[in-house]
Amino acid sequence: MSSMGGVVDFAEEAMGKRWQKYIEDAVEVQESVQTLWEESLFGIPLKEVIQTAHHHSALISLKSAVSKMADFDRLVIRYLDLCHNVIHKGIEEIQGHIKAHEDDLRLVGTAERESRKMAELSIQNLQEKVSELF
Repeated sequence: MSSMGGVVDFAEEAMGKRWQKYIEDAVEVQESVQTLWEESLFGIPLKEVIQTAHHHSALISLKSAVSKMADFDRLVIRYLDLCHNVIHKGIEEIQGHIKAHEDDLRLVGTAERESRKMAELSIQNLQEKVSELF
């Protein structure tokens, strides 16, 4: 009977100490429960809580949706920043390679000019030596 303690307490509160006499009468039980409910005055606050929750549920849902959109927005911005950085880095690397090739071309041009001068000097020296010999 200890597991039924709450039921017994409720029955005594609703129907009195002689609740067992009336427990089989469904109408009596219903009336007693209805009277207890009305006397408890729980109906008014409970109704207000339900109405308030109902009125605020749309706002809560909207706030939740906006929060999810803000999270998604941050993810998209982070992704776009990453793409921008990769593209910008790629452009900087390409520009660096172009400059390095330009520098290499200048070095090749300088080396080519110096080689021609050296070749011309060598040919000139060789011609002079050949002229001296003959």
